[in-house]
This record gives sequence, structure tokens and C-alpha cells, in this order.
Amino acid sequence: MEQKINERLREIMEKNGLNYRSFGKKLGYSDVAIAKLINGKSKPKFDFLLAILESDPLINPEWLLTGTGDMLKTETKPVDNSGLQECLAEKERLQSDIEMLKQSLKVNHKYIANLEKENKKLKATLKKLQAVNKDQPKEQSGHT
Repeated sequence: MEQKINERLREIMEKNGLNYRSFGKKLGYSDVAIAKLINGKSKPKFDFLLAILESDPLINPEWLLTGTGDMLKTETKPVDNSGLQECLAEKERLQSDIEMLKQSLKVNHKYIANLEKENKKLKATLKKLQAVNKDQPKEQSGHT
């Protein structure tokens, strides 16, 4: 026995857990208009069917119009993953670069720490030399 359009409309409404009012609100129709369609007292117009398909893109248009096939679309478009291998290779390269940069940063931080220690020692030595130089009498130039 072929399913009538009003039965298919009821099935869509039930699949979405809707009542007449919420189904009508979703589609922009009154609950009275929905009740008439679901109860088979009026036939749906093109705009109504289009509203259903636009509100639920998973509904199979052929099923909605004729009852043929499944209510939900079963076709799946093939996924284009032609660039996936290149992306994965790039990801690995970038991860390798990040690790190299981390190591370089560690080395640079150690180098900077050593330079700061050396600078501190040199400043201390300079202070000592300045103090020694200050304590030495200045040579007097001139004739006696």
C-alpha cells in the first residue's frame, strides 16, 4: 500500500518531535492549516513542500513528493581528501620545526645566562680596578 502525502507529512512531524503548532511555526503556517494537511482534508501546495525541504535538508525530496525511497537522504558525496597527505606531511614538518626552535631557544637562554654571569664578573672586576686606580697617587708632571 502506497503511503499518502498526508501520512508522509505526519511522519516528518513525528520524526522531529513536533505538534501541529510547532510544525506550523517552523514552516510559517498556522496549526489549523497543518492539521488540515495532516488529516488529509487539504493537499499541500508547492510552497509548503518547499518550506519542508528548506527547513530540513535531510528530507529526501523524492520520498516527500512520491513516497519512493527513504524519508532521509542516503546519498553521501565522496570526500575530497586529495590534499590530506600534503597537509599531514606539512603538519609533521611544522612539528619538527617547532621542536628545533624549542631546542634553539633553550640553547640561547643558556648562552644569555652565561653572558649575564660573565657581565656581572666583568663589572665586579671593573669596580675593583677603579677602586685600585683611585687609591694610587697621581703622577705629577712638571719640573722641580
